[in-house]
Amino acid sequence: MRFTGRRKVTSGKPFRYHFESENAKIAFRNGLAKHLLARNQQVSPEVAWNDFKAGVYAAALSASNPNPMVTKDHWIFSTSRELMEARKLIPAGSEYDEERRQLKRRLTKSLRKDREQWWATKAKAIEASAATGNSRQLFRLIKDTGIKKSAVSEIISEKDGSLIYSQSRRLERWAEHFQEQFNWPPATLSLPTISKLPEWKTDTGPPTLSEVENVISKLKRGKAAGPDMLSTDIFKDGGIVLMCRLTDILAKVWELNTIPSDWSRSLIVPVYKKGQKSSCDNHRGISLTNIVSKILATIIIRLLTNTREQQTRENQAGFRPGRGCIDHIFTLRQVLEHRHMYQRPTIVVFLDLKAAFDSVDREVLWQCLSLKGVPQKYINLIKALYSVTTGRVRAYGELSRETSSSSGVRQGCPLSPFLFNFIIDVLLEISLTSFKSSGISLLPGGSLVDLEYVDDVVIFGEDAHSIQGLLNTLSNNAGMFGMRFSPPKCKMLLQDWPASFPKLVIGSEVIECVDRFTYLGSLITPGGSVSDEISARIQKARLAFANLRHLWRRRDIRVSTKGRVYCVAVPAVLTYGCETWAMKTQDMRRLQIFDHRNLRNIARIPWNNRISNSEFRQKVLGKHGKSVEEVTNLHRLKWLGHVLRMPDHRLPRRAMLARAEVGWKKVRGGQPKTWHQSMKSLTTGLSHVGRCRLPGWGPRDDRNKWLETLGDMAQNRSQ
Repeated sequence: MRFTGRRKVTSGKPFRYHFESENAKIAFRNGLAKHLLARNQQVSPEVAWNDFKAGVYAAALSASNPNPMVTKDHWIFSTSRELMEARKLIPAGSEYDEERRQLKRRLTKSLRKDREQWWATKAKAIEASAATGNSRQLFRLIKDTGIKKSAVSEIISEKDGSLIYSQSRRLERWAEHFQEQFNWPPATLSLPTISKLPEWKTDTGPPTLSEVENVISKLKRGKAAGPDMLSTDIFKDGGIVLMCRLTDILAKVWELNTIPSDWSRSLIVPVYKKGQKSSCDNHRGISLTNIVSKILATIIIRLLTNTREQQTRENQAGFRPGRGCIDHIFTLRQVLEHRHMYQRPTIVVFLDLKAAFDSVDREVLWQCLSLKGVPQKYINLIKALYSVTTGRVRAYGELSRETSSSSGVRQGCPLSPFLFNFIIDVLLEISLTSFKSSGISLLPGGSLVDLEYVDDVVIFGEDAHSIQGLLNTLSNNAGMFGMRFSPPKCKMLLQDWPASFPKLVIGSEVIECVDRFTYLGSLITPGGSVSDEISARIQKARLAFANLRHLWRRRDIRVSTKGRVYCVAVPAVLTYGCETWAMKTQDMRRLQIFDHRNLRNIARIPWNNRISNSEFRQKVLGKHGKSVEEVTNLHRLKWLGHVLRMPDHRLPRRAMLARAEVGWKKVRGGQPKTWHQSMKSLTTGLSHVGRCRLPGWGPRDDRNKWLETLGDMAQNRSQ
């Protein structure tokens, strides 16, 4: 065994230091009082920010006392390294074989001892994190003990496909790629004449100290810092002096509609999506902006969200309070299930916008904000944040040259999804106004034409000609915003279609017809069946379990700690979207088999050892550990209550209470089990109060009567 080369030594990063001890926090706050209070207040935002930053740096350095050189931990100790060096000094030749063998035995024994000691130390730290409930530290320690994976692919190719071997050229290639990605051509068409909404009656005054304090208190510790290297811990531990000075700077920014140049800079981190790793096109650029610019963005969002919520289309569920992916997954499954029950022909088209966040024309974005009634004061502040946006790519431990961006919204900024929703709303409003699509019937409440989750657009219809007209309109109108659809990623799903497959086209390319599609992480199939979805969830959960294999194999970590990690890491993947499933007995059986196999693996119980499932579950998860069936049913019941408490106009509630139109008839023969039947069976225990039977569960009761009864219960959670 030979270990060549020196161990890696990296420079310390003092401003990412976590002030764990109370004395360090007090020293930091005292330093801030010394360096910040004596500053001149009557200066420009640029000068004020530079003074603020210099004062924070000085206070952090005096409080943290960082070690400039940090040596990474290694499991091989000094005794073993001395034996390695001694082995190198043994001369070549057969006469030294015995000495070489003895030294090898000593080295092997020493390395085994070092490894056991290293794992014992790690296990002790993991146990301590589990005992104190520090989940972040717990998973960081687990990740450190596993296989180290490079965050960015070391193999990058040029545009022509040839591989790049020089690291400096790889870094330059990333800079070139994101220079192109963040500078798309402007919009090719002008917006049509649209009636402008009245300006919102929103407070346009500068943020107060209490607002700044509230935003800082909601920041999460440990988040990545921007180019200025000021982490969230700096702001959270800075105390009242830092907040007062920051409030003064924000007031200047508010007054002058200009921001310090630092606030427009960002670090761009390539994140792999899917496809060939060597292609830069298969990576997404996440912008790490400075924390202070996120504070300003969050303040703007909080002041505008309430008014914006009142005018946002109901069909949009992305990045909105009280809504999420499950809302649209549930609506889509319910629509397909309900229409399949009556054999109604249905077309579902899943649309994909190419580089949607990066290609938006910013001038059109300002127009959309104005049309929707956003006060000009906030538009000017948002313009200031996007006036001169620049970034440097961080990869391979280095930074590229600085590049500028002229289009799109920055992925990583809190404002980005909020702003992008304006674009999608206006695009759909213009398209649906100019082309009247009938969509599909969704009683009560009229028809359903589309669903949006930020840039994920779904179109419904039962007439191919009508769908094609809407696709043409959307494709043409997307050019007004600088965007375009990606035909290879657009897919069509047909259900109960009687004739030959329709040929739908977008951007002169035919849309592929598929028999399944992954929408918002959930596999959608015709008829609302979830058997394929459960197979996909088991496969993903198996991968999540395998990624922690190095932890399950350790004998020096308690089974209870492994069980705690398992409960956090695996069931969440396995049961994602289970609220929308129409569960069959065999589906639940498959989930239980997978869960039991994992728990046996963790507890090291072989398959032929006759021990009950409840016994080894208690051994791994403890007395209060829940089975996968209990977890799934709990999620489904919570979701049912959540939907029943929704207002009548919400799409999930409308889809759940959908009724058949006049003339619709069910086909003869057996019917597949529906979500309604599954949940009705699950809630049978609520059908009686003492000896009194509640309406809804009887054979002659109306189809949705049980939901009305549960709705009355759901309004009062104490029942």
